[in-house]
Amino acid sequence: GGSDAKLRTMKAGGGGKGEDVGIPEEVREEARKYGEAQLGHPGQAWLGAVRTAMRWAGGGQWEGGEDSVHAPSAEETQNRVREAVGMYLTWEAFEKAVGRAVAGKAVGTDGFSTYALKHAPRSVRVACWEEVREAVEKGEVPRAWKDWVAMLAMKPGEEADDLSRRRDLWVVANMQKVVQTCIKAEYERAGDETVPDSASGFTALRNGPEQTVVARLTREHAANVRGVTCTAWIDYSQLFMSIVKSCQWETERFCGVHPGVTEIVRRLHDEVTGRYETAHGLTERYDVLKGSGQGCVNGATRAKLALVLTQRVVEKACKGYGFILDPERHVCQGWYAD
Repeated sequence: GGSDAKLRTMKAGGGGKGEDVGIPEEVREEARKYGEAQLGHPGQAWLGAVRTAMRWAGGGQWEGGEDSVHAPSAEETQNRVREAVGMYLTWEAFEKAVGRAVAGKAVGTDGFSTYALKHAPRSVRVACWEEVREAVEKGEVPRAWKDWVAMLAMKPGEEADDLSRRRDLWVVANMQKVVQTCIKAEYERAGDETVPDSASGFTALRNGPEQTVVARLTREHAANVRGVTCTAWIDYSQLFMSIVKSCQWETERFCGVHPGVTEIVRRLHDEVTGRYETAHGLTERYDVLKGSGQGCVNGATRAKLALVLTQRVVEKACKGYGFILDPERHVCQGWYAD
């Protein structure tokens, strides 16, 4: 049956309004239809505009040029993957990733437990490592690695039957997570080198209070000089799972991610199917054609990379501009260029 936190009833369409749905089979089917509507299409991105913005904004390790539109041959792609496997899927990295496994963590639909592998004889772990390296290098990713299941977590204060307000946390095969952990170092490096300082989320030794302190100091400074502080709030609703993959690959190139690492993730995320967990069991499968993977080891950092271009464009567009404050009228008189 499941706990009260699991999706037991919902509204038709998946939102906060609509006809009540409570029959188990109908709940599963309605949830599947909602997942398919959200994730079953690749989305749309104008890569020409993306590349133009990259050239204009700068700030990335890749500044544009002919190589940006060059499609590598199959041999070039394979060589890049082989190089990335040699650099990141090392025995040391694999052992470290497996060693982080703890009891009680969810496993994927294949039922394979990294925690069990952690306590297996060394010869078994070595054999597993060799098989994983070969599978990734050849692109022969097991189908079970592409069968994702989403646990629909409740948000505080939300209605239990409003599926659109639940947080989808995707559970994948443990070995897929191990591979992602091994290549995590490359994504962290790219993030540290290209993500603007204004973004501190999911970054070592940085956190939210840093941003609140800066905001407070900005207001204090504006008060002292009788200036104005303007803040724009943008809520990227369901950011991780709304990212268009073609745009993600391009921004990863802009941020200097090793192309072999990007190709590994592309292979892991290609032809993925998803299912929702409900109180009445799992839904039928549907295609997952976009998103960086909510709950993925590298999902957060990859999402930050996807936002780098937006931050660079805003930063350059606003640089050297500000408000003139009319002290008599206490209003903004207009713009000025520095």
